[in-house]
Amino acid sequence: MNASLKIRKKNNYVPVIVGPTASGKTSLAIKIALEFGAEIISCDSRQIYKFMDIGTAKPSRKQLNSVTHHLIDIITPDLSFSYADFASAAAVKIKEILGRGRLPIIVGGTGFYLDGLINGISQIPQFDQSEARRLRDGLELEETAFLVSELRKLDIESASRIKHNDRQRLVRAIIVSKLSGAPFSSYKDAREKNNEYNYLIFGLTKSRELLYNNINLRVDEMFSDNLVEEVSSLLKKGYTQFMPGMKSIGYQECIEHLNGRISIEEARALIKQNTRNYAKRQLTYFKRFKFKNWFEKDDISINDSKVYEAVIADISKNI
Repeated sequence: MNASLKIRKKNNYVPVIVGPTASGKTSLAIKIALEFGAEIISCDSRQIYKFMDIGTAKPSRKQLNSVTHHLIDIITPDLSFSYADFASAAAVKIKEILGRGRLPIIVGGTGFYLDGLINGISQIPQFDQSEARRLRDGLELEETAFLVSELRKLDIESASRIKHNDRQRLVRAIIVSKLSGAPFSSYKDAREKNNEYNYLIFGLTKSRELLYNNINLRVDEMFSDNLVEEVSSLLKKGYTQFMPGMKSIGYQECIEHLNGRISIEEARALIKQNTRNYAKRQLTYFKRFKFKNWFEKDDISINDSKVYEAVIADISKNI
């Protein structure tokens, strides 16, 4: 192992395991970390929160004790943690772990966190993700002519510069202008890529049917593990549904139930549906990364053991 680490320190390879929720990232990462004596850096925008264990599907206490984990349970639910915060904190952890002669492995499903670490931070401010998504969902239903007209009202410079068939940039410019209160053109969108490390990115998912089944089973397990009681305890601590951490899937729906607006079965069904939709968005976001390998498990020809062996071989070859 020490010889491999010397090679790795020279090449600065950092393995990354990403994938949608309920794809099996945690168990795979822990097995790999144990093989290499590595430490895990969590890349999850919800597992950063204290007191939120069940609804965020944090690693179990046994798993946390078996491998050193970083960036889990670091802030309370009333605080925000942007992709710039993650990029800074993760960079520090990578340097610390390498300095100890150990291998850092980044693991998680929050694509925009990983994007900030690898591709750098934009000067455009970060917004509440749920609010930005609400705006985006509405704008994407509009005709292109409406988008151009709306952007002209907010930012004439961007409206004249962005091609009218580039709907993605039109929508982005409108969202930034509306949520920031300043024209999109007033921000410099250039990012300085982090070239200090070579990120060896592995993607992990399952066939859609298996992934959705895993999500449904996980949600059922959360309710069996007293998710509603966890949410109730957070409310008693003074954390409200409007705080950053409490806007997470699982918590919002349970709050609606505790407030008497929906039944427990309706909350369960909504969490399953919202989690499935979130998994779709994760998979879409991951397309912007360059993967060393992307595994879609079917539990037969491509199962956990084969994925593990392939990742171990790739990491060993590169470090």
